[in-house]
Amino acid sequence: MEQTILTLKRVIEKLKVENKYLKDSKPSSSSSSAIPSTSNYMSQTDRKKEELFEKLKTEHEKLQKNYNETLDKISSLEIELQLSQAQAINVSCPHCNRNFGEMAAQDADVLSQQLQQKSILLEKAKTLLTRAAAKEKHLREQIFYLKKRVCDLEGVPVISEENSESGC
Repeated sequence: MEQTILTLKRVIEKLKVENKYLKDSKPSSSSSSAIPSTSNYMSQTDRKKEELFEKLKTEHEKLQKNYNETLDKISSLEIELQLSQAQAINVSCPHCNRNFGEMAAQDADVLSQQLQQKSILLEKAKTLLTRAAAKEKHLREQIFYLKKRVCDLEGVPVISEENSESGC
């Protein structure tokens, strides 16, 4: 019984909401009845659907037209860019009458050769510095050994390099 009452209350609420919606959407006229007929309601919704469809259709056509125009602009700009790039390559230097494209290629070749030469020189310098460091270490060890031998021969204790440069 309670369930039936609750169900009926829900149905009544839905009907009230629908009735209010229909009253709000219906144009006010004194001659029409309070509740519109089903065919009248259907014709109103059909008209609204048609209006919305027409609006969407015109908007779609506008967007399609804009899209096509934009594609045309893009293709013309791409062609213009390609022509500009081709012209930039074929432009000559006013001072030496050489083509900038050729000059850039030659400059790139010269720079790569210079870079390669400098890399070789750096490798050689690295090798020489490594050898010099190894020789310096070896010479320091020999100096310490010789100082130790001299001090041993003289009977004086060995003094490290940090304390004195003279040795004994």
